[in-house]
Amino acid sequence: MELDHIFVWVSPGAPEVRYLEKLGLVSGGGRDHPGQGTSNKNFFFGNAYLELLFVNELDKITSPAVLETRLHERAQWQSNGASPFGIAYRGRGNALDKDLPVSCWGYEAPYGLTIPVAELSRDIQQPFLFRSPGTERPDQWDRDVPLQKNSLTLRDIVLELPDTMQAAADLRHLAEQGLLTLKEGAAAHRLIVGIGAEGCPTDRWLSLPDFTWVEEREPV
Repeated sequence: MELDHIFVWVSPGAPEVRYLEKLGLVSGGGRDHPGQGTSNKNFFFGNAYLELLFVNELDKITSPAVLETRLHERAQWQSNGASPFGIAYRGRGNALDKDLPVSCWGYEAPYGLTIPVAELSRDIQQPFLFRSPGTERPDQWDRDVPLQKNSLTLRDIVLELPDTMQAAADLRHLAEQGLLTLKEGAAAHRLIVGIGAEGCPTDRWLSLPDFTWVEEREPV
């Protein structure tokens, strides 16, 4: 498996876009998720993308079809302690690498896709982990999207968990597989992702949900 995209819950309309633009990143527009009650704004990198996700139709996101995902609760992360993050992985194209290496359930999305979601994501304090229906990098898509300058890519996810909780066993397993790095005992939920040119060392670290650069990844 490899990283497909990261999402972070933001305010309606995603005014947080401007924070990333001030950091020098290029916005790639967004779209609605029909029937799910959410919309997004995206920042596309060569290998993956960053999705700013927000609620746009309360009746849809609280409907029976979507309720099991607990997305509505996750959108309220600032008041209920939920993780504001989602991480999607995609298969690398061979038969042995198409599924997440943890227990999953099938989310029948209202827009016609069945998405494997990790069982651990039923706990809103854990991140929302799932297998993306997509199979290709943004720089290989048929449709043109505005990629970041200098062939930038996303890599090296560090997931910080607050000291009020413990990482699920399956989340630890994903860390052991090298799909992310865990740091427990932090002050709050935080995700740090490395950014660098294809084939070059990571040279910047983006901290979410505060949308700031950090000098370097903190030791874990």
